[in-house]
Amino acid sequence: MDAPRTIPPLEKGGSREGNEFVRSPRATALLAADYRILLSKDSKVVLAATGALRRSSLRRSATDTRGLLNQGAASIANARVSYVLPEGKYTFTAYVNNVADTIYKNHTLTSLGAAQE
Repeated sequence: MDAPRTIPPLEKGGSREGNEFVRSPRATALLAADYRILLSKDSKVVLAATGALRRSSLRRSATDTRGLLNQGAASIANARVSYVLPEGKYTFTAYVNNVADTIYKNHTLTSLGAAQE
């Protein structure tokens, strides 16, 4: 039987207490809506919008002083217009992602090695 594994103390990273999932926002929400406009027999136009809201997230912990690695709260909106030909055989779509051109971080890495952090 192996001896129980111990977790080494955090030497320079500070406490991670309070961050259930590091690099993940504490809360997120996604809203989506479609509006269909019937044109003729089977053809239609579909107007669609989605919005994602997320609270701020921390790279490591609340005591981490490297603020550029953290992500503030952000909301992102997308829009789409589709034209569906009769019988639904073909659909033509135009879309815009991030309508308001919100700047947000999807992933952040440091340039320092683990031993230097």
